[in-house]
Amino acid sequence: MMPRRALLLAATASALTMRRAPARRTVSMKWGEHIDGVKGDSTFLKNKDGRPAQLQRDYGKLVITLATTGNINTRENNADLPCSPQEMADQMHECIKLGVSILHIHSRNELLKPTMRLDKFRQTCKLVKERDPDVIIQISTGGRAPPTAFEGVDVGEWRMDPLNLLPEMGSYTPGSVNLGPIVYQNDAKLTRDMAQKYKDLNIKPQVEVFDSNMISNV
Repeated sequence: MMPRRALLLAATASALTMRRAPARRTVSMKWGEHIDGVKGDSTFLKNKDGRPAQLQRDYGKLVITLATTGNINTRENNADLPCSPQEMADQMHECIKLGVSILHIHSRNELLKPTMRLDKFRQTCKLVKERDPDVIIQISTGGRAPPTAFEGVDVGEWRMDPLNLLPEMGSYTPGSVNLGPIVYQNDAKLTRDMAQKYKDLNIKPQVEVFDSNMISNV
């Protein structure tokens, strides 16, 4: 049995350790309290008294990435979905005025279906940079758009082709995963080749981790 004095010393040490542990900070996110009446400027980043908004006080400055169109969505699901390069650039411009700094860009063909065609990405990027030259473009290489014959693409390169436009960033998924009803396939050769292309072209990859093994793959 431990002596009474030893028990007392152990209890005292435990109490001191507990007192030294920092208190957990409770974060309050008050969405909407400061965004009423936004008119295309950055007033929503501050409260009426001039202080930074609650979200910025809690977390510091944010980098906001926007994907206006997404990889697989279509007009059948959303009648307002921007599909043409001009529609995408117009909506992106309005969002940039509200604080967006990175654009995650997908493309659509003439049938308004997902595509990896280089000309569609080029046109969108050109229209964006004409008005917003400082925005960071992040091209999607997700590739769930099927490589059909009329697209005129090389199946071996079509996922990486848009990186030849030399955007500041691009998406990079380092492995395969079950994604809803489909298998989102990124085989070992593709992930190696794409990693090499990012390095060769000095493009910053956004690593998209859908599963823990993808961290090891990277």
